[in-house]
Amino acid sequence: TWNDGSITNDITVNTAGNYYVISSNSCGSDTSNVISVTLNPLPIATSISANGSTNLCQGNSLILTGNNNGIWNNGSTASDTLILNQGAYFVTTTNSCGSTVSNTINVNQISVDTAVTVGNASFLANASNATFQWLLCNGTYSPIPSETNQTYIPTMVSGFYAVEVTQNGCVDTSACYPLILTGLSNSSKIETIELYPNPANNQLTVDIGQLKIEMLTIQNTLGDVVFYKQNCNALETIDVSGFASGIYIIRSNQTSIKFIKQ
Repeated sequence: TWNDGSITNDITVNTAGNYYVISSNSCGSDTSNVISVTLNPLPIATSISANGSTNLCQGNSLILTGNNNGIWNNGSTASDTLILNQGAYFVTTTNSCGSTVSNTINVNQISVDTAVTVGNASFLANASNATFQWLLCNGTYSPIPSETNQTYIPTMVSGFYAVEVTQNGCVDTSACYPLILTGLSNSSKIETIELYPNPANNQLTVDIGQLKIEMLTIQNTLGDVVFYKQNCNALETIDVSGFASGIYIIRSNQTSIKFIKQ
């Protein structure tokens, strides 16, 4: 008889202890050798946590922490792991007896609708349940004062514009969309606007005369806005010394004119 009371030839044990067999007959009893069983536990499951919101804005990151001698399901063995993408994250800890899995943290990536519908002389941001700030694409995305509606009608016909959209707690900026006149003139004088000297080396003078110019922009042949100014004076002197040599387009209200930077 086994010392746990079993009378079968074999026994299965799942607890630590000493195991042996007692054999008896009419003359008495004897005890077998003793087998000591040690129970090695499974590894302790890790508890992981996030250092911020698990709703991740596009382009942002999140750090998950808590790994203790295990491996993250993204392959990292560090105690902390940097998360850039949506997904379910956990840690598996393994020893000679098996493995355990930590709690799971689900990271959601929040998208912002930055699509824009371009009309004949207006822009419409497509996002719903959002707030807006229209921008002038001048290299630094300058906010256009007071233009926070879903629709934007530029005060000058030509230009490149974008919109900053805040939606679902995240902020993103659209691509730059052009609103450009067709039919440029090669003349240095259109209506009452004059440019001189043309070609220009260091400074370009724009003689607006009596026209009311709300915004003046200069674009290169790639469409990049390299200069802009609002509320222009009758005579504007522009430093073009830092411009690359080539052809540029200066735009104001409904007027477009070419000049050459030497």
